[in-house]
Amino acid sequence: MRSHRLILSAVLVVALAASGCEIDLAGSAPPTDPSGSTPVEPSLTPVALTVGLGYIPSVQFAPFYLAQQAGYYMEAGLDVTFRHGTDYDVVTLVGQGALDVGIADGTSVIPAVSQGIPVKYVATIYGKFPSIVFAKTSSGITTAADLKGKKLGIPGKYGSSWIMLQALLKSANLTPDDLTIVEYPDFGQGAAVGQGAVDAATGFANNEPVQLRLAGEQVTVLT
Repeated sequence: MRSHRLILSAVLVVALAASGCEIDLAGSAPPTDPSGSTPVEPSLTPVALTVGLGYIPSVQFAPFYLAQQAGYYMEAGLDVTFRHGTDYDVVTLVGQGALDVGIADGTSVIPAVSQGIPVKYVATIYGKFPSIVFAKTSSGITTAADLKGKKLGIPGKYGSSWIMLQALLKSANLTPDDLTIVEYPDFGQGAAVGQGAVDAATGFANNEPVQLRLAGEQVTVLT
């Protein structure tokens, strides 16, 4: 658990430094009491840090929630508040100074920088591109080619999931026109798969498929 704590803290500390704030998280050696025997912990006023998460409250942010519940941020001298929103909103609010740091897709950050929004990358969260297409195993969908003629749910025609979908379809010589695309601006595409409203949907590997499996569904994931 300690290695996880250090990783999560490092993400926020780097962002804090990038925003121009300073905090000595390492600190110097703790002072001792007058007898010179027992170390005394230095007092540290937590630094308020507002973190934007580019999605609705969800299992994909579990490491951040767990770190807060376990008190790791406070141990590092950070009083963290989370705010949820869309990727684009999070990036914009970071640029405006309304958020100290944001967790968002590169597909939102790169265009923002090109438009002059003053943001920059300070850390990478995922070691592997998380965007996927998922379906109930009972749908019979096992390859990208199987998506032809199917109903597929997406949050919208933007972001990493939309880019991934186009690349996946191209690998099977398909385009979005070969499917019926159903948009879910409220991010309800995962529930739509569970309810049978669509045959498949885009999402994150550590989000919608996990929730469906917890609900007892067998899920196939395409990447």
